[in-house]
Amino acid sequence: MTGPAVMLRPGRPDDAAVLRDLTWRLTIAHPAYGDQARARPQAVEAPTQALSDGGVIVAEVEGRAVGYVTVVQGEEDAAEVDGLFVDADFQRGGIGRRLLEAAADTARRRGASGLRVVSAPDAVAVYEAFGFGDPEATQTLFGPAVILRMALPPQ
Repeated sequence: MTGPAVMLRPGRPDDAAVLRDLTWRLTIAHPAYGDQARARPQAVEAPTQALSDGGVIVAEVEGRAVGYVTVVQGEEDAAEVDGLFVDADFQRGGIGRRLLEAAADTARRRGASGLRVVSAPDAVAVYEAFGFGDPEATQTLFGPAVILRMALPPQ
């Protein structure tokens, strides 16, 4: 039995409020980051600039945004996954993988030869399963994190 169809589409500026709500709900529910997010609610925001420049891909189910990924220019010739969020009710169904595939495609089209992400420690396995590696511990506003990288071979 399959679930409802998931459609990926470019993000639009009018998605900002919905994406901010999704980001907020997932961030405050995160065991390692929730308290820090509640203490700094202004730090949890929608990717408004990326929505304007085509750097957001939204996953929809029956017209409802259930996830998104943000791709921005990173260091040197690498792009950065600046956020990957999937509604808790839709996790573990392949939406995150599809969003990462779309992020990699977007980064390649923009000329990036690599992709970088700063991940919560408990999400590292998700990124490693996709092909990210070379973990490096770091610290973010919300707590400990891990930087991961992957090469983007030309298509």
